[in-house]
Amino acid sequence: MAKSFRMRGLIPAVFTPMDAKGSLHLGQVTPLTEQLIGDGVTGFYICGSTGEGPCLSREERFDTAEAYVKAAAKRVTTVVQVGHQSIPEAQRLAEKLDRPVERGDEFRGEAL
Repeated sequence: MAKSFRMRGLIPAVFTPMDAKGSLHLGQVTPLTEQLIGDGVTGFYICGSTGEGPCLSREERFDTAEAYVKAAAKRVTTVVQVGHQSIPEAQRLAEKLDRPVERGDEFRGEAL
């Protein structure tokens, strides 16, 4: 049975930082994370409603999730959006990303 949890407070949809060529620029994640936590947010919604998540490759989604989860360092809740046009792909994403969200473990973004 799936473990449930309750979210409280402000949990913004964080953006995926990219450079001018459209490549990930994950060096911006840690400073952004520190700013948001300092401002009092209680969690992050990663690869979600800011729009770019579903447009990223599987590897980019893992890399982005890993960067935010590691930067958050269990100080706030992290929720990663795993929706996809392909149900099997969404299932694979959910299987790989479920553990750090549900249990707060260190990110385990192994290749599928």
